[in-house]
Amino acid sequence: VGEFISFLDEDFRNQSLVFNTLALYYVKTGDLETAAGYFLQSLQIKEKLNDKPAMAKLAANLADVYQLSGNYPQAVNFNEYIIRIGKDLKKYDLISLAYLNIAAVNLLQKKYSEAETNVLRKALPLFKWNQVGRMRSFSMLAGIYAMQNRYSEAKWYNLQARRIADMLNDTQAQISSLV
Repeated sequence: VGEFISFLDEDFRNQSLVFNTLALYYVKTGDLETAAGYFLQSLQIKEKLNDKPAMAKLAANLADVYQLSGNYPQAVNFNEYIIRIGKDLKKYDLISLAYLNIAAVNLLQKKYSEAETNVLRKALPLFKWNQVGRMRSFSMLAGIYAMQNRYSEAKWYNLQARRIADMLNDTQAQISSLV
């Protein structure tokens, strides 16, 4: 019986891999609706296997696809799904990145207050020891404030992001902070 279950698990993993590969193909061709369908099928298999790290990755792919296609409610839903998985796994970087992604969706919808809350009150505190995450949070806050013409606040957060980029010797981030 154990060998049969192991065989089924391996078969499910292979099916999931095929669906994921097809989804990536359709993302590259620009057919986001078909890609989402294949990502969903792969996610359903990973849920049956209770493979939470893979579930989080597939949910991130789905959130990105829905964000790109302008289906913002679904993008937020899948980021919230990632947050639930992150809490189960006690993966705080995963949770905080999902909050940053929700803030990015809020920003696209011009929901500045919600975006600010998702960064300041939810993502940033979880990046306490993660300097790259703090830098991303500060950069996002700079963008949020700049879009609202709140330039003094945007400048302050941009300077904080630049300070961390300098400390990490991250040339690409240093350049981004100049823009």
